[in-house]
Amino acid sequence: MGEDSINLIVVALFQNHHGYERLIEGMGDYYSKDNQPKRDVKLHMVGYGPEEGLYREKCDQYGVSERVIFHGKKAGSELDDIYNKADMAVTSLGMYKIGHKRGDFLKTGEYMAKGLPIVTGCPINSLDSDYRYYLEFPNDNTPIDIDRVIEFYDSIKDDSDLAETIRKYGEDKYDICKKMEPIVNYFKQ
Repeated sequence: MGEDSINLIVVALFQNHHGYERLIEGMGDYYSKDNQPKRDVKLHMVGYGPEEGLYREKCDQYGVSERVIFHGKKAGSELDDIYNKADMAVTSLGMYKIGHKRGDFLKTGEYMAKGLPIVTGCPINSLDSDYRYYLEFPNDNTPIDIDRVIEFYDSIKDDSDLAETIRKYGEDKYDICKKMEPIVNYFKQ
C-alpha cells in the first residue's frame, strides 16, 4: 500500500462468470492513455481455474503483465500476507454471462471480514444499495474504468476506521445467525 499505488485483490477459482478480463482490459486502457497515469494500480490474482489462461493472455495483450500478479492457490498466513497488501477487493464482473442480474457472493463476506472496500460488476443482494464502501459497474462486457476505481478509493480511503466500519457492516450482513434468521422465522410461524 502507498499513496501512489492501489492494490486490488481477487480471490477465486477463475470461472467464466468472474469476468476478470474486464478489469485487465480496463487496466490496459488506463495505462495506454497519452497522459501520465495518476496511480500505480496493481492486481493480485489469488487462485486458479479454467479462465487463468485467458487472463494471462489478456495481460499480455493489454501490456499489463508486470502489474498483474498471479499468486496461485494460497491459504492461511500466505493468503493473509497478500490480503494485507490489498486496498480493495473485486467480486464477480461477469454475471451477465450466465444470465444473472444480481449476485450474492461468499467472497463479499470474506472481503468485508478483511475490511476491504469492494468493486463489483452487478448489484450484491446482501448489501444496501446506498452502502458507501462498494463500487458497482454495469453488468456487461465493458472494460472497468480504472479512473473511476481510483476516484472511488480516494473518496473513502481517509474515512476514520474504514476497515473496522466495513468489518462491522459485514458482520451485520454475513454472520451466519443473520443469514439464517429468515429461515428460522419461517419455521417458527
